[in-house]
Amino acid sequence: MLPKILIVDDCITVRQLKEWVEDLPEVNGMGDDTEVWIETGWCKSSPCRELCPLNARDVGTDEESCDLTISPGAPQKKPEHAVQSLIMERKAMSESKDELQFAGMEPLAEIADRMKGQDNRATAHPIFAVQQRRRIFGIDTSYVEEDGGVLWLYDGDHCADTIEELEEFFRERDLGEIHGINSQLLTEVGYTDIWEFVQPFFSCKEAERYIEENAHNLKNPRVFVYSAYRNREWQAVRDVLTEMGGKQDE
Repeated sequence: MLPKILIVDDCITVRQLKEWVEDLPEVNGMGDDTEVWIETGWCKSSPCRELCPLNARDVGTDEESCDLTISPGAPQKKPEHAVQSLIMERKAMSESKDELQFAGMEPLAEIADRMKGQDNRATAHPIFAVQQRRRIFGIDTSYVEEDGGVLWLYDGDHCADTIEELEEFFRERDLGEIHGINSQLLTEVGYTDIWEFVQPFFSCKEAERYIEENAHNLKNPRVFVYSAYRNREWQAVRDVLTEMGGKQDE
């Protein structure tokens, strides 16, 4: 028989707590440990993760005494927050997508579907980022690194990226020898390429779709994978999406 609800006027004592749990089974009928949960609001609860002494007292005896606090504490593995609690409650009621729609979670469920089985490119907590290339000119040609290069300008306009293209440019226009051209007309310019961050995504599919739909506004876009290492907010949301998908991504 389950114990009755215990309500007191002042504060539940350790004696009352021991008496209340005395006949409570440590393991339920399915072999799972009986857990302790804390009500955190109307029809909301969180698992108890922390027991902490409070008001420690030393009254001159060999034994110290204290009161007791029970709290949710800090999560050890997966973060508990309102979104995850809602999803778990909905999943307990129904595994159907209709239930997720009722909960207003259909867009999240679609993201979770796209994340299923995707290649995370050997990256923990991946962020699939769309980047675009930006070329910075005016660098001394003697300081050009691997991510840069040189090009040539003729009378201020870009005319060639390689010496072969430059020679072809001169032949087509019958400009004579390259070395005979006034240096004010022909200029060798160094440049470097950098990759600018554009947008982050949970799935590679959505990042690729973004590039396809916005290619006209992007310069040489690509998908690059960052790690959300120590980014607790990104990891928390990603854990929820992975759980909604019902299958761990790779």
